[in-house]
Parts: sequence; structure tokens; C-alpha cells
Amino acid sequence: MFRNYLLTALRNFKKYQAFTLINLLGLSIGLVCAILIYLFVQHEFSYDAFHTNADRLYRVVFHEKNRATGVDEYTIAQPYPLGPALQDDLPEVATFVRVSYNIPKFVKKGGELYEEEFVFADSTLFSVFSFPLVSGHADYALTQPNAVAISESMAEKYFGEADPLDRTLSIRLGDVFEDYQVTAVFRDIPSNSTLRADFFLPIMKETLGKDREYINDPNTDLWYVSAFHTYVLLQKETLVSNLTEKMLSLRNRYYPTEAEFLRERKEEAAEDLARSYVLQNITDIHLDTTIPDRKTGSKPIYSYILIGIAGCVLLLACINFTLLSVSRSTSRAKEVGVRKVVGARKSQLMLQFWSEALLTSGLALLLALLISALTLPLFNEMAQKSLSLRALWQPISLLVVAVLPLLTGIIAGAYPSLLLAGLDTLSVFRNKRRTGRTGTLPQLLLAVQFVLPFVFLTVTAVMIAQLRYMRQKDLGFSTDQVVVIENNTTEHRQAFQQFQLLARQHTDVQAVTATDAAFTRSSAMFGMRKREEDKMQLIWTYQVQPDFFDMLAIQRIQGRNFNERMTSDSTEAIIVNESFVKTFNLSNPVGETIGEYHIIGVVEDFHFQSLADEIAPVAFFLPEERTKLRYLLVKLSSNDLSQGIATLAAVWQKVAPSLPFQYSFLHDDMQAQYEDDARWTNILQWISGLSILIACLGLLGVVGLTVAKRTKEIGIRKVLGASVSSLLLLLSKDYVRLVLIALVIAVPVANYCITEWLQHFAYRIDVNWWLFALPGVLLLLIALLTVSAQTLKAAQSNPVDSLRYE
Repeated sequence: MFRNYLLTALRNFKKYQAFTLINLLGLSIGLVCAILIYLFVQHEFSYDAFHTNADRLYRVVFHEKNRATGVDEYTIAQPYPLGPALQDDLPEVATFVRVSYNIPKFVKKGGELYEEEFVFADSTLFSVFSFPLVSGHADYALTQPNAVAISESMAEKYFGEADPLDRTLSIRLGDVFEDYQVTAVFRDIPSNSTLRADFFLPIMKETLGKDREYINDPNTDLWYVSAFHTYVLLQKETLVSNLTEKMLSLRNRYYPTEAEFLRERKEEAAEDLARSYVLQNITDIHLDTTIPDRKTGSKPIYSYILIGIAGCVLLLACINFTLLSVSRSTSRAKEVGVRKVVGARKSQLMLQFWSEALLTSGLALLLALLISALTLPLFNEMAQKSLSLRALWQPISLLVVAVLPLLTGIIAGAYPSLLLAGLDTLSVFRNKRRTGRTGTLPQLLLAVQFVLPFVFLTVTAVMIAQLRYMRQKDLGFSTDQVVVIENNTTEHRQAFQQFQLLARQHTDVQAVTATDAAFTRSSAMFGMRKREEDKMQLIWTYQVQPDFFDMLAIQRIQGRNFNERMTSDSTEAIIVNESFVKTFNLSNPVGETIGEYHIIGVVEDFHFQSLADEIAPVAFFLPEERTKLRYLLVKLSSNDLSQGIATLAAVWQKVAPSLPFQYSFLHDDMQAQYEDDARWTNILQWISGLSILIACLGLLGVVGLTVAKRTKEIGIRKVLGASVSSLLLLLSKDYVRLVLIALVIAVPVANYCITEWLQHFAYRIDVNWWLFALPGVLLLLIALLTVSAQTLKAAQSNPVDSLRYE
């Protein structure tokens, strides 16, 4: 029986090749979207699941809650001694691992200098985390102060084909280069790991103290310095809720003054402040919005949106299949009648049409897999992922891949099989059943096909407009031809002064200044209050040279600039922005004292952060001698940027011949804040294009079949004198009306999506009518072209041929 169904389906595919091709393309495009989005979502939800002990591995997070306001604060960084104390005092903790944040350090090899990212970690790293070793021993890899564990890719980079084990790398910790012995080589950490590094150094004091002097300072109580992630591996069958209470008791024992310190710093009453620990399972870290991690975290809402989009595109493909099947029902009505006459049951007929839909869906899957393989590099570039089709070979993925075309075929074939199998035999042979006529449901489906493309197009248009607005908006300061140079020398101030002196001798250079933070590259916050009894306010702070404001064209509206000859300017004076003045409610800010500092000048507000955020209060300080000037800002006077960069590189070689010249343009740094928005805009552009393509394929097929059924009518009308334009209008008006109805339905849906998305931006565009009109007109034109491509041929045909049709 199934063999007969298959043979019949194949014969129909051959007979109706255009119809089959349109269905295959529509379904395969929908499945391509589903496959690529599945790979993305599967990657997002698989973070850290590869660890053998993932179910018992937790990150320690400190939680503070203000009972009066309900505000929660989570601190991921923990004190250095916490890990050992947990293992020593709590039997539920099997072992622990402390890791630092990723830290850029220089590596010297064969006279070449490279900047790499390092992580300090405990010797238990490779026994707790499932990072397989290629060579070396997990228990001894990080037990010596001069040890370093490196990834396979770094082993190849620095040692080629040679065995890297027991060889040395010269690494700069602090101000000196020292040799470190390679004690282990681990496989490259997968991209779905929250902890990622190519170099691990021992976190023991002998090594860590070279980079952070306070570690070995006897006057520093390390319980008061939180700078490390602490992971604990729990004993089996440990109740996490019971353990968190013990952890707080332990912290109070080792850190008895913490509660008082927090109350004073945050000015909260004792009864309002609640402290506790949260144990965050490692598999929850990446998508946990309660405890956000800016470095490794992501928002699950993005995955849910993509799942919804994939479902919508796949639904469009199913609607496309249904419409074409319904439109073709006239040509298959007699086939159904004959089958019923010879004894075919309704269930058998339904199985026949469903088997055709499932076969089409199966063939579409094969085509979709091929297209996915070809388009995956482009999708990876847009999504900034390293996805691979190999992920589809996992058991759960194979099940999804198997179910996806099955479900698609069942949904796509449901209505056509019910419609055709339910035809009345007698009516079919008497030609009384006008199955080819477009009914209410097909018209509704055709309208729905254009609702989703309009929503996608409109949201994309708004995203493009918002992105252009953020990139082109006047930031309140000049970024043109400003180069940011990383000052990686050990003597920041001396290097700056020497660089400034040499650079100013070149005509390519207009000005040189320095700062401890270059906006998006680095930043710091500081708590300030006007009087002791006032609430403390968090202020962004920058250490700058006096010429910083002139070089960046930041307008001073009150007071004066810094004067390096005045000693008090580097110890007591600050320059603030307008938001600072509003935050502290200052009517005459110049001369006012805020804490231990007095205001000497006020500058206009400028956007030093993304336009998604309100302009925050800023205080500028004149650097003291010990302040590290980590970034040099250079204003080039020539439009020949390549020549200007070459000049700066030559100057840098004189100042720091052993260090690489690392630079960026300030304009590019500010634009980089919108990379995520640009990425999602690109993805939505492609999805909009695909949804329009699917909708037009469906419209093309439906119009083609309708025109074929009205061929004789067209011939008669032409004989009676109908013009080509009147025939075009006759054949097109119903479809144009449906598209217009779809646009009307889609406007409120698109408006809701746009309003919700724009709420995330403090500075945003006004949503004008043309942002709805432009996508609507574009979609209407595409629909008209699609309809005209079919109807024009019929309208221009010879009426004699039309009358001979059928």
C-alpha cells in the first residue's frame, strides 16, 4: 500500500514539476531557518553541560538585599581566602577552584612579543572542570609557582610541531619578564564554556603576588578584597539550601565586620540589610538574568525570539504548501472521484495526500541540510558564533531533525488531505464542486502569509533607523582622527611625556593627551556625597590631562581648566559635567565642595557611553604622580590616516622598542558599542528577505494555478474587446486586496514589537508614519510584481490559443 502511495506521489511530482519545485523551495527555506536557529539555541542552552560533574559544580555568589526597597545586589567576585575556608570548614564541599578574570599579559618568544589573555587558577582546575589534557598530569599541572598550562592552539603557535612539555615561555607579570615552564597542554576550550582561556597560571601567592602586590602585603586583610570567581564541587546528595546557611555563618566568622562595613558604605539600617550566599549551578551561569555576568552571560530572550521567528517562517512555508495544494485541488478532483468509485476509503485518500506532503517535507529537509552547510559560515559571522552541523549528530539533535520534517509535513498536508478526501464523488463527475475557487480559509491563509513579512520588514526598518541614529548622533565631543594607544609600559607617566615630546615634532600630529580610561576601553566608578548626612552617589571618574577637553572639543560652560602648576588641582579639584550638577542639585556649582573635592569647572554633557543609557554624572580629576595613564589619545592633523599611524608607530618604537604598538580609533571604539544591535539587525534583514521569498513563492504558485483555470475566460474576454490593462486589473485586484488587508492587520503587531524594543534605549528615534509606509509599499510592489509576472503572460496570449485550452 505504502509503495503505491510513494509511486503515486512521485508521478504527481513529475507531472506538476513547477508546483513541486515551489513547494520544495518554500519548505526548505523554512527548514533552513529552523536548523540554523536550532543550532544557535542549542549552543546557548548547552553552556558548561559538557563538564562531567556539572550537576555538583557551583559558582559562589554573594547576595545583598535591601528589605526596605526590595533591591537585590549580587557580587560574583569573592575574597581570595574563601575557597580554602569552605573546604576546610564545610564537609559538604569536596573541593574548590578559584579563577581570576581574564588578564592581558605579554609573552616573549624568539625575540617576538605577543599579547595573550591569562587566567590564574588553583591546581584543582583540571580535576574539577572537564578540560581534557593532551599532555601533562591534571593533579600537578599548576602546583609549581613557575608553571603554566597552555591550550593546543597556543602550543602550536609557540612551539610548532615540537613537544611543548617542560619548555619555557617568557611571561611579563608586573614589570618583569620571567620564564615559566609548560607543565600541561589542554585541548582548546569549547565555545560553549563560560570559563575560557588559552593560558592558566597558578593562583598561589608566589605567582599571583607578582601581578597583584596586595596579595603578599601583610597589612592587607584579603577577606576585604573580592577579585576572584570561586567554584565549589559538592559532595553527592548535598542539599544546597542547607549549605548556604552554613556559608554565611562561615563568612561572619572570618569577616565579622562586613555587615557594619556594608551598612556604612550603603547607609542602610541594620534591619534593612540582609546578606546571604547563592550557589549558582555552572550550567545556569550563561543564561541567568537574575545574576547577570557581563563578560560571559547572555539573555535567554534572544533565544526565545529566534525560536518564535523560526516557528513563524516554518509556518509560512506550511501555509505556502497548503495554499498551493488547495489551488491545485481542481486538477486532482477527478482522480479522487475515480479512486472513490473503485472503493478507496476516505482514510486511504487522506494517507495518500499526507504521504505526498511528508515526502515533499523529507526531500525539503535534504535540500535544507545542503543549504544550511553552505550558509552556516555567513550565519556564524552574523551571530558571532562558531556553530557546526556536527552538533546535529547528537541524539537529541537527531530526534529534532527527524521530528521537524515530520511535523512540518503533517501540518502542511492536513487541510489539503481533508479537503480532497472529503470531495463528493457525484459532484466531482458533474463538475458541480468548484474546488479551485478560493474559499474563506485559503484567503485568510494568503493574508497571513504577508502579515509576518510586514512585521519583520517594519521592525528591521526601525532597527536600521535607530542604529543609524546612534551612529550619526552628535556625541558632544569630537572623535574624528583621534587615535587611542595602549600605554603598556611599566612607567606610564614617563612614557607619556616622552611620547608627547617626540610626537609633537611631527606635522601629522595635532595634539597628544593621556587618560586612565578611554571611555569604552576602560572606566571606573566612585562614590561621592556632598555632606556626611547625604546619600552617596555613584559617579563615573576619569583621570585626564588639562588638554584632554580641548583636544576632544568638550565645551566648558563654567569655571576653568586644570592647571598642573597648582598642586591643589591634583589633590582637591574636580571638573564635572552637567549631569553631575543635576545629580547633586547644585545651583552655583563652581566653588562647591563635594566630599573632599571642590569643583573648579563644568563641561557640557556628552555621550561617553552607549545611547541606550542616560548620560551619567562624571567627575574629571588631574592625575597624581602615581596614577597610571593607561591610554594615550592622539589627534592627527592630516587626512592621510595611514601616514599618521606610521608616524605614531615610529614614535612608539623609540619610546618602547620592546612593546608592540597597539592602537584603535576612538570613533571605532564608540561605534563598537552597537555591534550587538547591528548583528541582530543583519539577522532580521535576512529573515525578512526569506519570509518575503516564501510568501511570494506561495503567491506565485496560487496565481499561476488560478490563471491556468481561467484561461478560457481570458480568451473570451479578449475576443469581446477586453484590454491587457483591464485583464491585469481583473486578475490582480483580489490578491492586492488581500495584501492590503494583511498590512492593516500587521500594523498594530509591528507597532507593539517596535515600542517594546525601543524602550531599551534612553535616546531613540521618533517612530514616524513612513517607517510603516515604506515596508508596506515595498511589500505591495513585490506582491504586484509577483502577480503581474503570471497575469501579464495570460493577458497578452492569443485568444485562439486560450479558447483551445482544455
